Amino acid sequence: MSGLSHAIGVAAQGRSRHFPAAMLALALISPMPAPATDTASAAERLVRSTTAQVLERLHANRETLESHPEQIYEIVQDLILPHIDFTTMSRWVLGQGWRKANAEQQERFTMEFRTLLVRTYANTLLSYSEEEIRFLPEIPGEQPDRTLIRSEIVQTGQPSLPMHYRMRQGKDKQWKVIDIIANGASLVGTYRNTFQTDLRTRGLDALIASLAERNAGGTPEDAAEKGS
Repeated sequence: MSGLSHAIGVAAQGRSRHFPAAMLALALISPMPAPATDTASAAERLVRSTTAQVLERLHANRETLESHPEQIYEIVQDLILPHIDFTTMSRWVLGQGWRKANAEQQERFTMEFRTLLVRTYANTLLSYSEEEIRFLPEIPGEQPDRTLIRSEIVQTGQPSLPMHYRMRQGKDKQWKVIDIIANGASLVGTYRNTFQTDLRTRGLDALIASLAERNAGGTPEDAAEKGS
């Protein structure tokens, strides 16, 4: 089992040091779902269309990516990043640490956290294998600018893997992902637990420096190891 199939197996077991990054990759490279219905919300249509665009670019550039894997970052930059609210995710990941941080620290952490997710996602994207995705009824939030887009990844011979997208509509009326819940585990919550020890024992600057060191250098193939 390799690529996406391997990541799904790891996520389903819920026990991997790469689990947070695998969750993000699973959520954003799942194979093309069925077309959206007329009643699908703007948020659901966004998730569906982004998935379709990513796969289209991937298939069209497969040979080029095999010889020049660094070009995967262009696909990520063009199609994925505009739909993720990294500032909100960073704020939730740090919790009280965000409120204690100054503006410069907040900016540096957001940049390194964003890079961590992008590098690991790019690595997984290069080696994905197709699984069927099925969308489930959306659950609107208590506030009109919040919603939960629900889906599941169908695994042959295994239970389906729930994969949900928590989304928020900004003042510009655009919907963005603010958390991903894979098999009941929150991406934000998982990273928050991962970073808390460093925050308590070493402080935010040391955590940022550690992330920057992991993000520095290498190729997309190195991203999963550097993002651990």
